[in-house]
Amino acid sequence: MSPDEIAARAWRAARSRGISAGVLRPYPVDPAQCFQYAWREEATSVYRQLLQRFPCSCHTHETWREFLLREHPQQAQAIVSYAEDILQAKMRLFDFEVQTDVPPRWFRNYVQGGEWPARPARCIDYRRSDIAGGVRYCWELNRHGYFLPLALGWLLTGDRRFAERLLTDWQDWIAQNPVRFGINWTSVLECALRIHTWCWSLWLLKESDLLTEPALQLILGSLWQQTAEVAMNLSIGSSANNHLIGEAAGMWTFSCLFPTARHASRWMRKAHYLLSREIPRQISPDGVSREQAIHYQVFVMEMALQAESLARQAGATFGAEYARRMLACADFLQAISDCAGHVPHIGDSDDAEVLPFSPKEHHLEEAMVDTVRALYQEASPTTLKAAFFSAQPARGERKSISAIPSRLFAEGGYAVLRDETGECVAVMDCGALGWGSLAAHAHADALSLTLSIAGQPVLDDAGTYCYHDEPVWRDAFRSTRYHNTVCVDGEDQSEMRGPFLWGMRARTRLLLWHTSPLVDLVCASHDGYRRIGCGEHVRWFYWIKPNLWLVVDHVERSEGRRVEQCWCLSQQANLRVVCDDTLEIRCAETSLRMHLVSPVQVKHVYGAEAAVGGWISPSFGVKQPTVHLFLVRTPSAGRIATLLISGNATLQLRSWHDTTEGWELHMEYLGQEWLIGSAQTTRPWQIPGATIHAKGIVATWTAELPSPRYEVTD
Repeated sequence: MSPDEIAARAWRAARSRGISAGVLRPYPVDPAQCFQYAWREEATSVYRQLLQRFPCSCHTHETWREFLLREHPQQAQAIVSYAEDILQAKMRLFDFEVQTDVPPRWFRNYVQGGEWPARPARCIDYRRSDIAGGVRYCWELNRHGYFLPLALGWLLTGDRRFAERLLTDWQDWIAQNPVRFGINWTSVLECALRIHTWCWSLWLLKESDLLTEPALQLILGSLWQQTAEVAMNLSIGSSANNHLIGEAAGMWTFSCLFPTARHASRWMRKAHYLLSREIPRQISPDGVSREQAIHYQVFVMEMALQAESLARQAGATFGAEYARRMLACADFLQAISDCAGHVPHIGDSDDAEVLPFSPKEHHLEEAMVDTVRALYQEASPTTLKAAFFSAQPARGERKSISAIPSRLFAEGGYAVLRDETGECVAVMDCGALGWGSLAAHAHADALSLTLSIAGQPVLDDAGTYCYHDEPVWRDAFRSTRYHNTVCVDGEDQSEMRGPFLWGMRARTRLLLWHTSPLVDLVCASHDGYRRIGCGEHVRWFYWIKPNLWLVVDHVERSEGRRVEQCWCLSQQANLRVVCDDTLEIRCAETSLRMHLVSPVQVKHVYGAEAAVGGWISPSFGVKQPTVHLFLVRTPSAGRIATLLISGNATLQLRSWHDTTEGWELHMEYLGQEWLIGSAQTTRPWQIPGATIHAKGIVATWTAELPSPRYEVTD
């Protein structure tokens, strides 16, 4: 932390102690009294103003009800069904079905058991897992995402039970969670996220007679308190990552909808400034989150698009650069999505969703792309979330994804090798470790790659699993061995110093990008193993179109080291040894053969100890056994070279030459001869009828048609 950040944090700590001691009193603690402090009008009048300013109010609730039932009948049914479950105290927290109390015990971790103490928030260390397990499970309940199915259930059916349960829980939460007391006030991001769900719930309950003057005073007073806490405790310095965007978005939502509240105009100016600054800072011009975490990119997009929706209603949009970054984000998400909508979950993910309207809207990435198109390109929305955000109760036709070619996102740090339909999508990470001095949500995954074939992830990212509650597993899922890259002596490329902190970091360099109808190639390196005495790790990744991939890895000055090429297979995949140098990975209807070009020892694990591997996390808090494959370089070998083939095409290896100056592969594939090679300096390559002087080459020919096709890949 910088001296300024240390000073700011010290001042905040002193202020917090002063407030707790009663020396400082920024506003009334009682929510009803705080409402009187924050507004000079009746709560029902303030509520009517919210209803008028809400973007979706340009259409009646009846219009929205008819739209949901007509255009999204499956989601409407799922919403009502989940609302009924909630009435029976059955809730879903992440992928866990839990039985809660009515109202819930707000400090309880219903997934892992245990309960956080009823103490002032400043006295609680939410990072400790020995008190009540992982705090994220408790926070998920208290973000009140389940308010939305209850409110939508009321909108769809008019069943008073849904509105009554919502209001009961709402008032109980306010009573049991006074300001700055308990686990749910330990992070102001949690306050910011509640602002969104509370405001949407207020709009959805418009036609209910339960929102009386006293009830509204409590809700609006608590809303103002939470916004005030956000404004006083904005993330600074090393913590100013997606949290700062989330906090600013919460302030923006409140101040747009309640402009007559005390300090609202100041909060609006501050939030507008922060969002206008942070979106271009934290998202690269080519649309990639600088946190290097796909899930958090989607999380940020949802908050940014919610802010844009309100800004248009308030007549204060965020400008051209903000729009360009959102459009670029949509392009990036579409590029890394396969034909079934899967994206590789690179970096951290805690499955956070700002406004979980429907339990049936699974692909949040698709919903965000749809929302961007609806807001910025005037497209008709196809997803429920995009319809709400764009305030359009009409459903457009789902369009097939236009042809998307291979693309390098050089500023963001990803190379995407794909066919235009998304049947084959490979993504290689060649960017920085993460964002800022903490790189909090990064993994040690430099040069890692994923591969999806026919809408089925085959070579997958292992995911996240947990945050605070199981440190051994937290480190394992962030480690290099859990990613499809190279590990040396079991060490990580970058140095972990805490669950959200990194020390010495691998620095990546993009060395080469080449794309053509014959072959795509990305070559990149990182220096993460210099701290243990090695040189750079260089990876060449070729896509020989249409269905062959070549991976060549070299770790400089690694003689005598244990060098492993690591592969994490999808949990649906099965591994079979065909012969000494050929493996088969079968995943649903997809088959991928792995040819071991260079001398290696094959090892694989399934559900082993955390540090050993054999696990994948499909969602937060869930880990499942899977195959982790390790190709261990033999002591006399140099580079590790592996060929991957989809389908039944035959391949025969002719020769593999590996020297200090470069490498060369000769093979027969698809009835053609192939020469692929790379050298440190320009050299002659002999192909039929020609000598090509270049550093790299991909050439193919047949005996019948000896005139070769070739690409120089310098």
